[in-house]
Amino acid sequence: MTCLKKKDASYFRGCEYDERWDDMEYCYVAYAYETCPWNHPDTYPLMFMQQMLGQWDKRYPGGRYHVNPLTAYFYGDDSRPITESYMAFNTPYTDTGLFGVYAVTHPYDLKYALEESRREVNRYGYDVNEAMLEDVRERLKATLLLSLGNTSQLMEDVGRQLLVHGRRIHPVEAIKRINDVDVNAVKVAAHRYLIDKVTSFFFVVCFF
Repeated sequence: MTCLKKKDASYFRGCEYDERWDDMEYCYVAYAYETCPWNHPDTYPLMFMQQMLGQWDKRYPGGRYHVNPLTAYFYGDDSRPITESYMAFNTPYTDTGLFGVYAVTHPYDLKYALEESRREVNRYGYDVNEAMLEDVRERLKATLLLSLGNTSQLMEDVGRQLLVHGRRIHPVEAIKRINDVDVNAVKVAAHRYLIDKVTSFFFVVCFF
């Protein structure tokens, strides 16, 4: 019988990586913070923050008057958006996790895109209210319930839960965990993982 050797835990190393591609019109940038693994209680508050940061593409209507302040800022004015698109991501693994923002922006606007998105991330450690969380809470529960009707998503979720938790998390239990997230949980998670923490930056940039 062959015994599998236990792998060393993954670790996060802050860094900055960039490439210069002069034939590209836009900058493609992502930055990430180290967070917690799947089975950590802070996973759900981080889900809330990901939803509050949101995502947007210039092809979507209503950017200028969007309820999400980051989306409204990135839309800019009617002449040209600050970003072509952006997406917040929260990717937990078995022993660590990554939380960050990916954006496509003009090189002249790269500084503003980075500063504003990081400012919005930091805001969740101080300026969060229950009304904001209630909106996100209902969206997360709707996404969870809708995924039950998709066989491939359901099987992927069951497999992930068996690998991480050793059992399937019943939808009722998942909804309870979502309902348990409050303002204090979000603020604590923001301070624990995001505010004044080491980040990694990845750039594919163009220059004129």
